[in-house]
Amino acid sequence: MPPLSFEERGSSGLYTQLATTFDERLDSLATVDYGIHFIGQSTAWRNGDVKNYRTTFYRTGKTPEEPTDEELVVNIIGEVAREGSELSARGNAWLNPGQKIVDKNSVRDVLVLIQPTMATEQLEALYENQIRTIEDMDSKIVLPLPRASKVTHCVRPVDEGTSIVITMPVKFKRSLTAAASGESTTRPEPQLKGLYEPRLLPDYDPSIFSLRRAMLAQQDIRDTDEKLIAPWETQVALHPGTLVSVEATLIVYSFGPASASTVFQIQGRRIKILERSPLPLTQSPLPLEEPLSSVEQAVTTPSTSYGTQSSSKLPPSPSRTDAAVKKPRQAAGPSVEPNPASTSAITTPNQPATSRSLAKRAAGHKNK
Repeated sequence: MPPLSFEERGSSGLYTQLATTFDERLDSLATVDYGIHFIGQSTAWRNGDVKNYRTTFYRTGKTPEEPTDEELVVNIIGEVAREGSELSARGNAWLNPGQKIVDKNSVRDVLVLIQPTMATEQLEALYENQIRTIEDMDSKIVLPLPRASKVTHCVRPVDEGTSIVITMPVKFKRSLTAAASGESTTRPEPQLKGLYEPRLLPDYDPSIFSLRRAMLAQQDIRDTDEKLIAPWETQVALHPGTLVSVEATLIVYSFGPASASTVFQIQGRRIKILERSPLPLTQSPLPLEEPLSSVEQAVTTPSTSYGTQSSSKLPPSPSRTDAAVKKPRQAAGPSVEPNPASTSAITTPNQPATSRSLAKRAAGHKNK
């Protein structure tokens, strides 16, 4: 069955169902506020003589000043952006000429989300309030070190609007019982917490890898049927236009004089594909001589929205002409260069939107 087109996501009621569900969830990023529902606590670690800090966020207790020991876990909804994600074998690794990725390197995938294309007014407001939660926290939090001049934000402007940047868990983990053989093997069935031969990645380049005991780690990424997606199919399954929800935590790193930087991070734990992308897969990362997997076959089925377009340039995002006026937004901080379920009743698209997200937007601020 081909994926829904962007228009069909709205007309079918999918966008309305998702917006209503996420707007009622207490673990939605859009429905929590810093200083009311969660607060940060900092712990220090030393790198030689330099003291650095990690700020973790916890749910508040009886009063906002009394955090519980329950770490804040939020759910985020968005669409995979047309550019910016780093899902290749090397992930977010920045290498100097001649440098290789070794066991000790912390390589992670990065997923960039944008507001869903042709979002309904309710879903648009929900996405906006996710950003407002981060911006509000950014403006209010008092960090243990003065905010450095070099700041990496997890909410960034892109051509398609304002993006939410998700940093995934470590991609390669050391194994005490297995070691990279240096030879490709048959691709096994994915298993949660599974470790695999790194060469199974379709774009694995031995000239930039020198792994000994580090193995390719299975991430908790699920398709629309809740089946695990293997690491070698991630680029295909999460290609631009895919609608996802992400379970994540919030972290702020404050580095001392040696690095002098502040890093705001959304760390993804679990990704669920809500709807496959209707955009054509213009360039498969898998070797051409290998047969298409079931995931690849699904996403390469052209949508009726765009026919059989095969241009290497993705079609532009359709724009809404009836979008409501945006509510005021707080600044996310100085502009910098990027640095290396509950269910609810489904309402029809014709019903008036009375969500909390819309109410907040009308008020110009989040208020619960």
